[in-house]
Amino acid sequence: MRKVHIPSIMSFIMSFAGGFLCFIAIQEMRVSAGASQVPVSVNLADLELGAPAPNKNLQLGEHLALFPTFIGQAKMDSDYKARPDDRLMHAYYPIISMEHPEFERAQTNGIVTSFAVLVRTSQFFLASDIPQSPKVVSNVYGLTQPAADVLTAEEWKYFANQFPNVPLEKVIVLQEGRRPMAKKTSSKVLAIGLGIFTIGILWLMAVFRSHHPSNKFPSRGLHE
Repeated sequence: MRKVHIPSIMSFIMSFAGGFLCFIAIQEMRVSAGASQVPVSVNLADLELGAPAPNKNLQLGEHLALFPTFIGQAKMDSDYKARPDDRLMHAYYPIISMEHPEFERAQTNGIVTSFAVLVRTSQFFLASDIPQSPKVVSNVYGLTQPAADVLTAEEWKYFANQFPNVPLEKVIVLQEGRRPMAKKTSSKVLAIGLGIFTIGILWLMAVFRSHHPSNKFPSRGLHE
């Protein structure tokens, strides 16, 4: 039976962990770039009319959450809808302002022909925990990104089918409760990750060399 070589495994894990920290730091830098540390209040109705978001870190006031049209990251059926007993990693649902022209109808069936913001939330444990009808919510805050940068191909297809008149390329995703990482913090995480990754790679190389020493050939003199 082949022996497990602990140093090789540990060096590989260290390299992987360092690389993962670097990835997280770079992602946070990208998402948080240009975002204020304090959420900027904005009127959702203005975003629905096409006004640009004043910041990446937003706080929206009272709105209608269209929970019945949610999609969750879990095992999905052919309609890209999570089953009631599925454990959700996160879920997306559209929101509209209280001034939205379809507000009254949306309160009944949750269907609209336009919206500007999708909320990404992790507050629901199971798909069955999500409300079965639209609900007025007092406020929501978090970092935002274009939907094209966040949604998977399946999620994009679902919302495109559910809301064929909504230009998803103009929709933003608000990640509920997510705050921007301070630049100093992300820089420290990146530096630590690079350090761990470098040590892991050097250790891995040393282990490899100890098990595969270079072949030494006797020197050949010149024969006259």
